[in-house]
Amino acid sequence: MKLLVHSDNPVKLRDAIENYLKSDESIWLYIDDYKTNVGTTRPVFTHKSKNYKDKAKFVVYAQSDSNRVLFYFTDKESSQVEAQYMGMLIPLIMNNFPNNFTSISVEK
Repeated sequence: MKLLVHSDNPVKLRDAIENYLKSDESIWLYIDDYKTNVGTTRPVFTHKSKNYKDKAKFVVYAQSDSNRVLFYFTDKESSQVEAQYMGMLIPLIMNNFPNNFTSISVEK
């Protein structure tokens, strides 16, 4: 599954989301760097709580050519856990970045 956040400025939104995820007020934990196909690295996140920690790991990508931010799961226990993480990420975006996106969608 893919969590897609459509935005007029996906790079700015991705950077803001990553900064929030790394902040102390976040329930997310920065754990590693993920090497992309083009040789750059992106931070990898998981949930801080013991119930969800390391059950899934994700990276946030800006897709400037399609004006969207993609939450890419690099590792997950199951599709159910992935869906639970998405269920936590969608309100995070809606509450913290209401003026930075035009729509949110999930693709199977």
